[in-house]
Amino acid sequence: MIIESFIGNIFNTNTYLLHERNKRSFICIDPSYGTSTQILQTLKEKKGELVFIINTHAHFDHVAEDMLLKEQTGARILMGKKDNETLKTQNELLEKVIRMLHHSKETDQLKKLEQFDPDRWLVDGDTVAVDDLSFTVMEMPGHSEGSIALYCEKEKLIFTGDTLFAGTHGRTDLPQSDEEKIMESLKKLAQLPADTVVYPGHERTTTIAEEKAWIERL
Repeated sequence: MIIESFIGNIFNTNTYLLHERNKRSFICIDPSYGTSTQILQTLKEKKGELVFIINTHAHFDHVAEDMLLKEQTGARILMGKKDNETLKTQNELLEKVIRMLHHSKETDQLKKLEQFDPDRWLVDGDTVAVDDLSFTVMEMPGHSEGSIALYCEKEKLIFTGDTLFAGTHGRTDLPQSDEEKIMESLKKLAQLPADTVVYPGHERTTTIAEEKAWIERL
């Protein structure tokens, strides 16, 4: 699997573009602010087709450029079914964040989101496949009610969104978040093989082996 990462120009959100070597079908995970230009350029250079846009959860910095990419490529948008309410209220959360940032220069990049519904709602145990790539959907409530992780057993890797970061976990003080639930989700992740590589929604990659000890102390 070839994985390219792009960092959103606000909140440093990780966006991932992936495909099988020598294949032209691509998946994008969490297209954040300012990443669509790089994504479209990469697709053009590699003569690729964007098949799926998958959101690990519905927070605005992870879905910011879903519709732009869909309009440009025709890709289908996939998201955890239990994040329906989170998705509907993203502009409310966005307004709160803008006020918290005191309308700084950064907030000029925070555009109001176009309301949309995914083309497919995902639930625990679903499979998303393109060419020889296959991901199992794992529901990871806590950071948001409908947060998911995308686990590829064959490649020994997982995309965890804002559930698991290197050395810590996502916030639980937001609407539709729950501290007890994220603890259970983290313990579920800790049961994966130790050599599983973790691609989080922010900051650097890590492994289950690196994170297992502190998770088990929760």
